[in-house]
Amino acid sequence: MKRLGLALLAVVVTSTVSFADTQVDRSVELTGNSVSIEMISGKLTIEGTGDSNVVIKGVLRSDCEKLDVTSSKSGVKVEVDWTCSGNRRSYSADSELTVSLPRRAKLGVEVVSTDVSVTGMEGDVKGETISGTLEVRGDSKSLDLSSVSGRIALSGSSPLENLDLETVSGTIEAEVDPGSDASLDLQTVSGHITIRLPQSASADFDVTSFSGSISNDLGPAAKKTSDVLPSSELKFSLGGGGARIRIESLSGRIEIRKR
Repeated sequence: MKRLGLALLAVVVTSTVSFADTQVDRSVELTGNSVSIEMISGKLTIEGTGDSNVVIKGVLRSDCEKLDVTSSKSGVKVEVDWTCSGNRRSYSADSELTVSLPRRAKLGVEVVSTDVSVTGMEGDVKGETISGTLEVRGDSKSLDLSSVSGRIALSGSSPLENLDLETVSGTIEAEVDPGSDASLDLQTVSGHITIRLPQSASADFDVTSFSGSISNDLGPAAKKTSDVLPSSELKFSLGGGGARIRIESLSGRIEIRKR
C-alpha cells in the first residue's frame, strides 16, 4: 500500500476557532491544463463545464480560513489555508465551496475531512483524503483516488483506461466500464470493495484476500489458497479477456457485481 501524503495532517486540534462567514466569488482564466484544490474540512463540490475559467463560489465559516487562488503557466491552484496558530479542531459550522472548471482539465484534489463531489469531468482526476468522502461521476478515462477511512464512490459511462483506488478502512464502490486495454487496481486493508461491471465487459481478473470474503456474480467462485490460512483467490476471464482488473484486500469483503 502506498502512503497517503496527507496522513501527517490528521492531528488532534487544540486551538480556539472564531466564527464569521466570508462569502467567496472568484474567477480566474485557466491558461494551463491543471487545477489543484486543497481544503481541510467542509464540503467541496467540483463541476466540469465548457467554460475556460475556474470559478470558485461559496462561504468560509471561520476567521482562521483564508482562500488563496494562484495562476501559472501550468494551471490554477485553489487552496483554503488555516491561518491560526496551533492545530485545527473540529467545529460544527463547515465551510462550503463550489469550483467550476473546464471539463477536460487535469484535476488534483487533496483534503483531510472534506466531503468531495466531482461531476462532469473528462480529464484525469487524482484525489486524496483522510476521512472525507470522495464521490466522482463523469467520463474521465484515468482516475487515481486514495483514502484512509473515507468512502470512495465512482461511476461513469465512458470506457476507463486507468483506475487506481486505495483505502485503509474506507469503503470502495465502483461502477465502471473498462476499456479493452484498461488497467484497474482496487486495494484495501479492511474496507469493503464493490465493483459493478457490464456483463458484456471483457477482462482478466486477479482477486485476492487474506481473510475477507470474495463473491462473484460474473463468473466462478473464489478458492481457498491454504489449508491453514483463511486466504482465498479468484482468477478468471470474462468475455475473452482484455482489460486487467486486480483487486486486493487484507480483511475487507470483495464483491463483483453486474451493472
